[in-house]
Amino acid sequence: MDLSKFKQSQLIILGSTLLLTIGMFLNWFTVSAFGFSVSRNGFDYAGNGVIPWLIALVMSAKILVEAFAPDVKLPEINWGMTFLILGAVAALLVLLRLLVGESEGVSRSIGLYLSSLAAIGLAGGGFLTYKEETATA
Repeated sequence: MDLSKFKQSQLIILGSTLLLTIGMFLNWFTVSAFGFSVSRNGFDYAGNGVIPWLIALVMSAKILVEAFAPDVKLPEINWGMTFLILGAVAALLVLLRLLVGESEGVSRSIGLYLSSLAAIGLAGGGFLTYKEETATA
């Protein structure tokens, strides 16, 4: 696969989607007591985990369809603004879970930090896509 056909913003979005997918399977929160440990991953949080992941998949799907199936007609909308909004929503949802957390005694785990970093990447990639579209318009 030739990565030179992708713009920097697209590579950031694709990489962030991969990172978010990995982070979704890792532990987000862990509770340890009396020798037992219970943990939850990103799929246990519909609003703060699954929705941002679906947003990332939609963003990546648009990029991949555009790159590998140029005959497919996509809607003529302002994709830069759409990616900017979707990336910001995804970042807001994941970062909200990071900041609010869970109840006391529950510790944040690596999956939540990784997913937060990926969500910030989605927002950054969305912003760069928006800047690229406004520069060419």
